[in-house]
Amino acid sequence: MGVVRSRCDRKAGPLLRPRIAPQGVRLAAVLALLGLLLACNDPTPPPALEVAFFSFSVDGATVSFADASVPEPTAWQWDFAGLGTSSEQNPSFDFVGEGQYPVTLTVEFPSGNEESVERTVEITEDADDPGDAISVTVTPTTAMLAPGGTQEFQANVHGTTNTAVTWS
Repeated sequence: MGVVRSRCDRKAGPLLRPRIAPQGVRLAAVLALLGLLLACNDPTPPPALEVAFFSFSVDGATVSFADASVPEPTAWQWDFAGLGTSSEQNPSFDFVGEGQYPVTLTVEFPSGNEESVERTVEITEDADDPGDAISVTVTPTTAMLAPGGTQEFQANVHGTTNTAVTWS
């Protein structure tokens, strides 16, 4: 039988020199494995696995993203098909119309390493969607004014990127 060497370090030298009898083949294998484990008892841990990944859910044209990278990154950079960016960990983004949009997440890990992942988000026409519906919510909904009085209103526009509001 030859000399058993460590796979961790080819220079480790002889670990075991088992004498194998026909009935001792299993014992020799166990002893060789034990020698390999002892030789690999290096106090330096292997490098941590660093993987960038994310999931997403689609609601109409709004997509919510959730970072699922491991280990937890220290910084995030999202690119939404060149239409916008975010440095939030779990952003949402409103896409403009149907289509397939490549979304890229680049993360920085505590080690300083950066990893990126790209996934395609598909926006499709929703059968329950009334089409190009636009809604405006005004707050407050009513106001009583004395002659010459003023009231400040806030308008939130949904369903379009054009948020200009004209009062009359």
